[in-house]
Amino acid sequence: MPVLMLTARTGEDDLPLGLERGADDYLTKPYSPGELLARVRTLLRRMDRVGQAAAAGIRVGAVTVDPERHTVAVAGEPVDCTPAEFAILAALARHPGRVFTRAQLLQQIGDRDSTERAVDTHVMNLRRKIEPNPRRPVRLLNVYGMGYKLVEGR
Repeated sequence: MPVLMLTARTGEDDLPLGLERGADDYLTKPYSPGELLARVRTLLRRMDRVGQAAAAGIRVGAVTVDPERHTVAVAGEPVDCTPAEFAILAALARHPGRVFTRAQLLQQIGDRDSTERAVDTHVMNLRRKIEPNPRRPVRLLNVYGMGYKLVEGR
């Protein structure tokens, strides 16, 4: 959500402070309706570009995950995933290289009845779908004693 500050504060420190506090633009009084409209349109265009980039999906190496369309592709080829597999892969793709514990990935699935070992099964199935050789993974890696991470791989 874009934020445009409309204010009467015109001090030297007011503009930087407003932008540091999260505003995307800063407009002081008096202002013309045309200038306000132009700034709003600019902010909306900028947000549309950000939205288009997000709609393209999250890319980690050859793996593309699109949370909005609920799709996965590897090297441009579509891959079918169960909802649990997708939730795990999307979480990993949002933070490439970050290690997730089994408990954290189980939370992503949202299944309170499953055990942490269910994550291992989902990861094994994901590897069959996204790895060139599931027995020697290069994308979805196990971090000994910790959990799993998604890296660029090949």
